[in-house]
Amino acid sequence: MNEETTWAPPVYDLETSPQKTASFKLCSNTADNENFVRCAKISPDGSSFIAQCEDHSLQLFDFPNAPGATGPGSDPPETSPRLSLKQGAPVVDFAWFPSASRHDSASYCFATSVRECPVKLIDATTGKLRASYRIVDHRERHIAPHSLAFTFGGDRLFCGFEDAIEVFDVGQPGEGTRRHTTLSKKSKDGLKGIISAIAFSTHNSTSSDALFAAGSLTPIPGNIALYTDLKDEALMFIGGGPRAGVTQLQFNHYRPHVLYAAYRGVANGTLYSWDIRSRVDVPLAVYDARPEGGEEATRNQRLRFDLDIGGRYLGTGNWAGEVALFDVAKIEQELGAGIGDELKLDFLDDAVEVQPTTRFKAHEDTVTAVAFQPWKAEMLTVSGSRHFHVGEDDPDQVKRFDNSITSWDVSPAQRTE
Repeated sequence: MNEETTWAPPVYDLETSPQKTASFKLCSNTADNENFVRCAKISPDGSSFIAQCEDHSLQLFDFPNAPGATGPGSDPPETSPRLSLKQGAPVVDFAWFPSASRHDSASYCFATSVRECPVKLIDATTGKLRASYRIVDHRERHIAPHSLAFTFGGDRLFCGFEDAIEVFDVGQPGEGTRRHTTLSKKSKDGLKGIISAIAFSTHNSTSSDALFAAGSLTPIPGNIALYTDLKDEALMFIGGGPRAGVTQLQFNHYRPHVLYAAYRGVANGTLYSWDIRSRVDVPLAVYDARPEGGEEATRNQRLRFDLDIGGRYLGTGNWAGEVALFDVAKIEQELGAGIGDELKLDFLDDAVEVQPTTRFKAHEDTVTAVAFQPWKAEMLTVSGSRHFHVGEDDPDQVKRFDNSITSWDVSPAQRTE
């Protein structure tokens, strides 16, 4: 008789410093070798990841088949990209197909937005173009969306740009259906500006009335709105956040009523969360990942955060090369934001400020992205930023920077006695 088995999400050990399991080397297309990764996303099956690079390339890496944590003071050998896809213009955004797997050639693909080009659906095995989706303005010029998001079923692709979201049927390349987020440029109603982030909730994810959030780069209060797939008008607007442009949105996988947001500018380095079942004018919590005792500065570089597949841990980086990890499940349980919990937010006037559960030094430059492996207790971190050199005549005065890509083991098994 077959015994029933229950899958459990990976278990993370935040009490012990993580150890490196793999290192990855960029393929540089510039003579000065000052390329770096602006963003990285792991495929849904955890077998590979895409690095969006400063030199307008998309580089696809495969994780080692049998990675092992290295001992203290030693570094694993570097792995080169399997594909390096140079684009003719800057890459604006990209998104994995929701069921992409290296073991299923039909699903192993991703969408990307390149400035002044149609949206491309690219085969992740060969790098060849599978399909393209056109967004054009009134002058018949191609618009590159600032945000891309597939529905969980992968049947439609949502693309955000100025004052609108274009929705494509993935199986029918060509033109899509436009959903305006505001009545007109002069209107004060609706979600105005460039739609810079789109995220779907797992609530009703298989129905035709899926719930999703959209955020704008316009630095005004209420620049995040909730929509359903079948209604153009916003259900509600999220308030209480900073006056800053939204750079990323993500719902919790296990608690689909909790929404997280990252911002640019003065709010860079802090993450906000809301429980959309209750008050949406006051954040649930503010997670502070800024360096301890670090400088207070306005920074516009995007820092990408991620949640583990179990919805317990949130990870992000900062400009001091640190990775900050938060136990969001514990915080949200205390605030009554767990599934089935009695809501307590009606009595809160201010968001709860949360410091990291743990932090560690991962790189020597800005950590631009953190991504969790879906099926094991590992995470990927990437670093790099633009530097304007001074003192070129004196090599000792030129500031060097770190553009490394590293995979880390965060499991209890890696603990060394």
